[in-house]
Amino acid sequence: VGWLVITPRALVALLESQEDPKGFIYRHIKGDWGEVTPEEWAENEYAVTHGERFFSVYHTRHGRQLFVVTEGNRYATTILLPEDCATLQERSL
Repeated sequence: VGWLVITPRALVALLESQEDPKGFIYRHIKGDWGEVTPEEWAENEYAVTHGERFFSVYHTRHGRQLFVVTEGNRYATTILLPEDCATLQERSL
């Protein structure tokens, strides 16, 4: 999984639900992509074997949605919330 990165918002969500991020990472690296569509599941399967980015979608006990994303170069895996994605997109514009 490379470096493990957790955004501040995702860390707060994990602390609020008293969940260890390792549980989500373990599922992710074992190929349990969580709550993705069948098409996204197939894309992840392809991405793993072809060195591309893949992602998982999970929920905390309190219902907060979490994304887990591993970069194509496998340098880093990030746990983030959906609103973190919007913030990242705004910064890259």
